Amino acid sequence: YILDFAGQGMVAQSWESPQQWIQTNLVAKTQLLELLRTKIWLKKYIRASTPEVYGSHMNQISEEENYSPSTPYAITHASIDMMLKAYYDRYSFPSVVGRFSNFYGPGQQLFRIIPKGILSARIGIQLPLEGGGNSERSFLHSRDIFSAVNKLVECGRLGEVYNFSSSEIFSIREVIEMIAVKMGTDPLQLIKVVQDRPSKDMRYLMDYGKASRELSWKSEVSFSEGL
Repeated sequence: YILDFAGQGMVAQSWESPQQWIQTNLVAKTQLLELLRTKIWLKKYIRASTPEVYGSHMNQISEEENYSPSTPYAITHASIDMMLKAYYDRYSFPSVVGRFSNFYGPGQQLFRIIPKGILSARIGIQLPLEGGGNSERSFLHSRDIFSAVNKLVECGRLGEVYNFSSSEIFSIREVIEMIAVKMGTDPLQLIKVVQDRPSKDMRYLMDYGKASRELSWKSEVSFSEGL
């Protein structure tokens, strides 16, 4: 079994050097698939993908939704997802794709929004929020991510895509305000509004009904508990 979480991350930075994201997330991954496709020992290749391949949506997003990526980051992830489908159709390559809403949990890198917000509140500095933090996201705690990956290993169907998300959605500003309250900090003192980032997806909330029906999975950690 191969669990593939590797890839060039960071959405905004992908505009600075898009060829790096293409080289890492598409070209190198395709080279890996070519290496693996003849290996008879490979039972399942599980790839962690992103809702950014769907683009911004006001309604819940199912696995059948058309791709509409808006950044080099999202384009490369959509591309390798399509490549995996082609490999499955052509070679019966044993792939399963899991699309996960925003990760968070203990040990996350400090430049990610939740630990960055906690650190800013702790040391008493303002946190810049692009566009005032109006974009909306769903967050998935690491414990729920682990349980989702286990379900994909145990019973994810080959060639299929599964969305994994909580049913809660918050604006980034709401997230930082919740952090401020939990840490006894005035949200108005913590938040600094800065210019919004171009091409940013404003909202996505994935429908995880397929994972619930086929894998008996659901998110168990509420966002308040996770924080």
